[in-house]
Amino acid sequence: SSDVCSSDLPIEWGTARAERPGVVQKIYIHRGQQVKAGAPLVALDTRQAAADLAGAAARVHEAQAAQQVLSQGGRTVDTADIDASLSRAHLDLATAQRELDTLTRLQARQAATRKEVQDAQEHVNQLQLQIQSLDRRRAALVSQPDRAAADARVREAEASEAAAQSNVAIAVVRAPVSGTAYQFDLQIGAFLQA
Repeated sequence: SSDVCSSDLPIEWGTARAERPGVVQKIYIHRGQQVKAGAPLVALDTRQAAADLAGAAARVHEAQAAQQVLSQGGRTVDTADIDASLSRAHLDLATAQRELDTLTRLQARQAATRKEVQDAQEHVNQLQLQIQSLDRRRAALVSQPDRAAADARVREAEASEAAAQSNVAIAVVRAPVSGTAYQFDLQIGAFLQA
């Protein structure tokens, strides 16, 4: 029309776009305002994104705690139980070995029977097997696949957290170029599509 001067039209357009859908929560500019590239124009509601971020951070913490347990050789209660059993078995073995040595010397002097020595030797053998079993049980608390799975869970949780952080960060629509806000008619509460 004749009432629009060519100087009223922008020389270069830059359209600001929302990178995710959401409800406009804050407006930082108005029509005709000068803005610099990257300046915030509007902010979208971040309540759901913040909740997602908090959940992702909690999953990272949980995965890291599980990874820590595995790096220490298993749950504290399990390792403490096995360690206590091992200590008792080692003490019992030391006592049984002394008894066997004594009975062996007595048998040499014909003061103990062969059956007593055999029984003592059998007791020593049983305690040695018990110690080996406890050692294997302790080693089996954490296997290499367990560690690999825990590491993968930490990486997955950290990736989810990074995605949630990104979702919070993109809740602010920014100016794509420096210039004048030529057309702007958004209101708080308006819904923007990505």
